[in-house]
Amino acid sequence: MKNCEFCTELSSFSLSRIGEIYKDENIKNRIVAESNNFIVMPTIAPIVPYSYLVLPKEHYETYAQIPSNYYNELLALIENVRNKLDRNVILFEHGAKSCTNSGCGVYHAHIHIVPIVSDFNHNCLVGQNSSGVKDFYELMEILKNNSNYIFYRDNKSDLFYNTSNIQNSDLFVSQYLRRWLQKTQHINKNWDWKSCNIVEKEVLNAIEYML
Repeated sequence: MKNCEFCTELSSFSLSRIGEIYKDENIKNRIVAESNNFIVMPTIAPIVPYSYLVLPKEHYETYAQIPSNYYNELLALIENVRNKLDRNVILFEHGAKSCTNSGCGVYHAHIHIVPIVSDFNHNCLVGQNSSGVKDFYELMEILKNNSNYIFYRDNKSDLFYNTSNIQNSDLFVSQYLRRWLQKTQHINKNWDWKSCNIVEKEVLNAIEYML
């Protein structure tokens, strides 16, 4: 997809913004794991070390748009990453279509995998009027026609979601979930990954760890 930062990076790392930053490092790209339709790469400017993103290789704006026959493949890849990390993780996605002018400014679906010691009350993260679902398949069925949503999977694999409305619009600002993690974990780091323009040792460590 033209003008998609992730699509540019996946098609030609050396021509991407991140590729330019890391051009003097001994890496071909950020990809640390992949399947037929998905790739895994470390988060830029991670709030928590060894955080990763899972992206579809094709351009979909949100995970609610991906074909349902991809779900098992996606979940297996996420489980492989979790097993390799060998620690508790949370997952989240702010699924925002470009028409909403929300999300993180890159409208290419991506799920965050974040190693975390403590879990959170889901109401604190996705709002008081959030809902729970039994599994990922039900979640995607509910969200498939929604243009702006947040889903969260806690470290016990329970799933919760919320959708955008006028009462909870504060949940749907750009990079809300990164801001929330920074604040609640009391981490003195910049929540805005887009402003990062230097080589980060944490990113290189995350690449090395998975390879």
